[in-house]
Amino acid sequence: MNVNTTYPLELVCMDFLCLESCKGKYSNILIITDHYTKFAKAIPTRNQTARTTAEALFHNFIVNFGIPTRFHSDQGTNFESPVITELCSLLNIKKSHITPYHPQGNAGPERFNRTFLNMLGTLTSDEKTDWKKYVDWLVHAYNCTPHETTGVTPYQFLFGTKPKLPIDHIFNWPEDAQAKPAQEYVMDIQEQIVKTHELIQKQLDKSKDKQKSYYDRRAKPVRLEVGNQVLVKKLAFEGRHKIGDKYESHTYIILEQPRPDIPVFKIRSLSEDEKIRTLHRYHLLLLPTQEKVEDDKEDASGHSGSQTSKAVDKTDQIGDAQDVKVAEEEIEEDWELVEVRSSNDSFISDTP
Repeated sequence: MNVNTTYPLELVCMDFLCLESCKGKYSNILIITDHYTKFAKAIPTRNQTARTTAEALFHNFIVNFGIPTRFHSDQGTNFESPVITELCSLLNIKKSHITPYHPQGNAGPERFNRTFLNMLGTLTSDEKTDWKKYVDWLVHAYNCTPHETTGVTPYQFLFGTKPKLPIDHIFNWPEDAQAKPAQEYVMDIQEQIVKTHELIQKQLDKSKDKQKSYYDRRAKPVRLEVGNQVLVKKLAFEGRHKIGDKYESHTYIILEQPRPDIPVFKIRSLSEDEKIRTLHRYHLLLLPTQEKVEDDKEDASGHSGSQTSKAVDKTDQIGDAQDVKVAEEEIEEDWELVEVRSSNDSFISDTP
């Protein structure tokens, strides 16, 4: 399911990234990404408490870039706390979250985390001991780099102007800059933003189609319905589990799909009186019914019977071909005898 946004700060996604502790006892980074423009912000923190999260959001993002329409995160206690709920209520911000153990629902920060870790990995050993000092530099470099999905830099997409980098001073850019009245400058920026958004929207549509085609190559749709029996993938482990069972031993039954357009189901165990669980389709494995098993057996037996008949027909054909070959060899031998006899008769008749 694709999440569609149409303007900046419509959907702001959040996640925490944990790293090795550095100077100042900082070991966490609050990652914030704008779903529409791909603009990112990283805020180092000492912990992941609700108060720390709320303060980082307000002082480092909201007062600098504006109030977003919606915050989106996982179901961590810091993001679902009364403190964040009160902050969203005061600023009239909507709040949504992903289903448990389904990070694909918050793909923006997850993808940025991988890129950002690669960037942090380029630091020297001494610099990594104080990685907090380089976070803003690296994030700014990311925001000033054209994004693969949109084709432009997140900085330009959000602010409407190209970022001015140190290399621009070397080449004295822009050379033809002219002073403009404030109103004319604002109108030029607005016009430039509209054109940029139109071009990017076309690029986004192409990127979505491309990503969908890649995903559909390996996707095998299996529709789940109310009443189906399923197995649930193990989501929590104790110790190592490389050769452990992938699914729980209990069988569950699907009770409800709250929204038909979202692959999230409510299930309950058949063997135990457990509470109702809400899980994503990704974590469920459909169990075949007895009728389905019997039908598959009939299809398999019919298929094997047809294969046997085909094998018999092929054997008959091979046998017929072998008989024809033997007959041809016998005919060739007979002709050789006839030719020998005829040659002997001619030799005898020519002798006086």
